[in-house]
Amino acid sequence: MTAGPTASQRRVLPSSLLRDGETVLRSLRPHPLYIPLVSLPSCVLLLVVVLLVVIPGPMLPGGGIGDQAWATFILLVLLRLGWAVLQWFNELYILTDQRLLTRSGVIRVRVYETSLRHVRQTLVHVSLRERIFGLGTVLSATAATAVYDTAWVMLRRPVAVQSAIQDAMSDREAASGG
Repeated sequence: MTAGPTASQRRVLPSSLLRDGETVLRSLRPHPLYIPLVSLPSCVLLLVVVLLVVIPGPMLPGGGIGDQAWATFILLVLLRLGWAVLQWFNELYILTDQRLLTRSGVIRVRVYETSLRHVRQTLVHVSLRERIFGLGTVLSATAATAVYDTAWVMLRRPVAVQSAIQDAMSDREAASGG
C-alpha cells in the first residue's frame, strides 16, 4: 500500500506532478545559502563597475556621482538577491518511489522527470564554494543521453540524497522483479 503526499508536501508540490499511488520519498530545495551564493558573482561584478566609476569621480567636474553610483549598486544588489529568492523558491527536487522530478525556472518553468528504472548513474559534485559551506550537487544521468540530465544543486548532505536515490532505484528494481 502506498501513501499519498503529506500535508506539507501537498503545499509545495503541484498536484499535477504526482501520479496516483506515487509515494514521495524526498522533497527538497537548495539550501538557503543558494540565494547569496548564486548572487555573488553578479554582485562582485557590480562592485567592480561601481569602483571604476567612483574612484575617478572626484576628478570629474561637478563630482557627486559617487552617491548615485552607490545607490544604484545597492538597488541592483537588492534586485539580484530578490531574483535569487524567486529562483530558490521555484527550485524543487522530488524523489518518489517511481521517479525523479526537477522543477525549476521563474518565468519559464521547466519540469524534468524520469523513471527510476531509466536512471543509470548518479554523481555527487562538490564545487569549492559548496565545499566551504558543506553543500553539494547531485547529478543524475539516464542511458538516453551522454550528459547528466538533471542537477539538484546546493543540497545539504548530498551523499545522503544520492544514497536515497540509489535505495529507491534498488527498491523499484526489487519490486518489479528485475
